[in-house]
Amino acid sequence: MWCRAAGLGFASIENMIYISEGAEAAIQSGDGVLGAVVLSTFARSMAGPGHVIWSAIAGFYLGMAKFNPDNYGPLVVKGLLIAALLHGSYDFVAIAIVPILASVFGPVVNLLTYLSILVFHLVVLVYLVRLIRSHRPSVVTETPEREVGQSL
Repeated sequence: MWCRAAGLGFASIENMIYISEGAEAAIQSGDGVLGAVVLSTFARSMAGPGHVIWSAIAGFYLGMAKFNPDNYGPLVVKGLLIAALLHGSYDFVAIAIVPILASVFGPVVNLLTYLSILVFHLVVLVYLVRLIRSHRPSVVTETPEREVGQSL
């Protein structure tokens, strides 16, 4: 839970930076500031869920590391690497690939980009859910019967 909250906090600050940079660039180029801020805000709204999912993946591996002290280091590194690679692939597509495609094919690319980002987030979310389910304890824990007067 804490990792998801950290991811959301990070996404909020990152979004404010990108939106303010978009507004500043629009002012300097003479474009409409409102249009640039609205477009940037819509684009950044897609990044928030990704940050939560990527942080949850890193948090899952941190939790696994806590209960597997023999593999603590490799599990922590694995979680951070998976989260960083997913975040990096998202940024690469959003920052490098989409502007090139948009300059060639026009605004239809923006709609396709947002749809593909949603699909990307759904695929990663399914991966996370399957990961969590595959590591669920197979032993059913029973609650011990308590004696009269014993505190919970």
